[in-house]
Amino acid sequence: MRKMKKFVAVSTMIALAMGVFTTGGFEAKAGTSSTFTINYINNNDGSLLKSYTDGATLVFDGDTEATVNTSLTEDDHTPLYIFVEYDSNQAEDGYDMFLSPHGQAGMGIPVITTAAAQDDPGAVLTIPVPDGYNAKSAKYEDENGDWKAVSSYTNTSITYPVTGYFYEHSEEYGMVYGITNTWYVELKKSAIDIATLKDQAKLADTEYTYTGQPIEPEVTIPNLKKDEDYTVEYSKNTDIGTATVTVTGIYNCYGSFTLEFNIYKPILAEGAEAKDSTGTATYQVISNADNNFTVKYVAPANADEKKITVPDTVTLEDGTEAKVTEIADNAFKGNKKVTNVSTGNNVENIGAGAFQDCSNLKNITIGANVKTIGKNALRNCKKAKVITVKSKKLTKIGKNALKNAGGKSGVTIKVPKAKVKAYTKLVKKAGASKATKVKKK
Repeated sequence: MRKMKKFVAVSTMIALAMGVFTTGGFEAKAGTSSTFTINYINNNDGSLLKSYTDGATLVFDGDTEATVNTSLTEDDHTPLYIFVEYDSNQAEDGYDMFLSPHGQAGMGIPVITTAAAQDDPGAVLTIPVPDGYNAKSAKYEDENGDWKAVSSYTNTSITYPVTGYFYEHSEEYGMVYGITNTWYVELKKSAIDIATLKDQAKLADTEYTYTGQPIEPEVTIPNLKKDEDYTVEYSKNTDIGTATVTVTGIYNCYGSFTLEFNIYKPILAEGAEAKDSTGTATYQVISNADNNFTVKYVAPANADEKKITVPDTVTLEDGTEAKVTEIADNAFKGNKKVTNVSTGNNVENIGAGAFQDCSNLKNITIGANVKTIGKNALRNCKKAKVITVKSKKLTKIGKNALKNAGGKSGVTIKVPKAKVKAYTKLVKKAGASKATKVKKK
């Protein structure tokens, strides 16, 4: 059986002033509170195990005005030391660590108070839990020498009621708060190295589509519960790329491991509209087969732009690269500002009414792969002067596509030498005026 070590300073010590035990633990009235640095010392050799900056808090009961004197902490001295004993015979059987608090002034903590010597107020102490030990297992020793569960705990700290008394120590330290056996704590080691369970851990999914918001897939580990046995922290989990999940053991578990999942840019659906990366124009997805995107030019972003170039390819606002293979129906219809248009060499189809009623459009260049021009495409472009056709693949010009193009003076249409005859026929069927001329480039 273990040996009990106690420090009871005065015979008039009472259990707890102004505090009560309940089934939920110790409850103290709101009182003066001090937070201060605390050192953990190896009891065997006196070496510093760890210093916790602002790691401890002492709260006196509501009628006691006292604060820990932290002004006497030169030379790395702290108001409170915890001497750590491993496998101590002072702890209960089955416990692995015994914590024995000592004050900077021997068995007292220097305080600043208006209280009188021999006053023995109760207090509540919060201290850190050493790495690898289970806060849930923590017990403190009450004034009768019985071990009781601490009042509350987190993964990294424990809180429990303590008793003490004020007394004048010395000129150096002044008034101190005397430490008693009620400050002792026993702990068990955390039993499970969670890193050994990485292969059993599962993410809800490992592939996600970019949303612009943080993505946090659930992590499950057989026979363990999140926030009871482990915590989960996410990083790089918003942007496109590889996200990391850090799983850390808590309470009866210790250690950590990481998992990864991927965030992909969304695949634009067929029919979806998107602006290009520079915000110059709007496009619509025609096809996304095998992630090979083709789009149609829908409309310019700036209706006042005078010179428009429809590109061969475009980078959409989500980073998708796409070929521009069409100009949409009515893409520029009624635009009074545009004067010059050039279509890219991937454009194959110019939609119906694409440039209809563009009253100031003068020069149009049609790219090398255009196959069809829709009905009314250039209707009423009365100021049109020159249409340059690079394509040798044009097979159809729709009804009235050239009606009133160039007005009464007609328009000059420059075409590849080998296509003058064939394209002349297409132009006549498209409603071009008799003044319109088709000639080689």
